[in-house]
Amino acid sequence: MVRSRKQISPRQSSLHGKELISWEFWEREERKKTAGLYAAIIFIFLSLAIVSAFTKNFLFLIFLILFFVVLMIEWNRPREKKKMEIFEGGIIVANKFYEWEDLENFWIIYQPPKIKKLYLNPKGALNLEFSLSLENEDPIKVRNVLKQFLTEDLERKDETLFDLVKRWLKL
Repeated sequence: MVRSRKQISPRQSSLHGKELISWEFWEREERKKTAGLYAAIIFIFLSLAIVSAFTKNFLFLIFLILFFVVLMIEWNRPREKKKMEIFEGGIIVANKFYEWEDLENFWIIYQPPKIKKLYLNPKGALNLEFSLSLENEDPIKVRNVLKQFLTEDLERKDETLFDLVKRWLKL
């Protein structure tokens, strides 16, 4: 059974043992959105909206509108700086604590300068893997620290489809 993530304050971090490594990262990269990208998204949206209206697929039209609204909100949301801390007792990501028992494995995709990601896979069917930017942190150092507590998934060689789509949509 996976325990719920606990909100913690930095003062409580000593409860989790010695800090082994930490770094700050942007939750997402700063990406310039060109007029061409806006034009392509609007063209795709309008094309699919027209097709769904002619085929009387109104549920898909509602889905398209919701997707477009969420995309616009996400594009205009300011990005935030987060902190990753690795302790002997677990990890803290953006003030959420994960014990080692709650995590299944990890992998690192390092293809600079575009892709520098650490992926963590929580245990449980409903917990989705998540990625963190390594920024300027040494990936070998991070890997060596994590291997003390988690298994490394060596079969994963590319970023996830979710991260690829996020990068393409400039989210």
